[in-house]
Amino acid sequence: MRNLIFLFVLVCTTSVIQAQNENISKGTWMAGGSVSFSNTTQTLGNNSTTNTNFTLEPQAGYFFSSRFALTFGTSFSTSTFAAGRSSGFSIQPGARFYLHKGFFASAQVGIGHVKTSITDPASSDYINIISFEGGTGYSIFLNKYVAIEPALVYRVTNFDQNGTSSSFTGSNREFNFSVGFRIFL
Repeated sequence: MRNLIFLFVLVCTTSVIQAQNENISKGTWMAGGSVSFSNTTQTLGNNSTTNTNFTLEPQAGYFFSSRFALTFGTSFSTSTFAAGRSSGFSIQPGARFYLHKGFFASAQVGIGHVKTSITDPASSDYINIISFEGGTGYSIFLNKYVAIEPALVYRVTNFDQNGTSSSFTGSNREFNFSVGFRIFL
């Protein structure tokens, strides 16, 4: 029985790996996105806070070769922290390169803004952001066109606020795990 289960897993794995070689080629479009949760330590001057973030990132891309794609995406994020709440939006041009079979490396730059609301004293300001992101992941094909993509991502976000209640600059550095969903056409 163990040998039969092992043979079944081997055949399925071989089929998935073979499908990955056929799906990604020059002229292929990809569309999908990812959802991520991250734990972030933010430093403003001498103060540090830790919070949990939720991010949704739809993305589309076009393969200019069998291993290289240029991508364009957006990012919607929300965060709750000790002093209030924030929500953000950015556009994210980038690139993806397939290293071997389903393994890929990706990089992108994000430009956008974040609205931050502080509860005590009550205030609300917009913050301009620029982010740089790099990561690696694996495309697990469920069939010829659809893949689930777990990835490890490192992101640096620089921000600048010149608001009514305060002015400051700072940065976030985060390492997170995300799960993406892609359709290759």
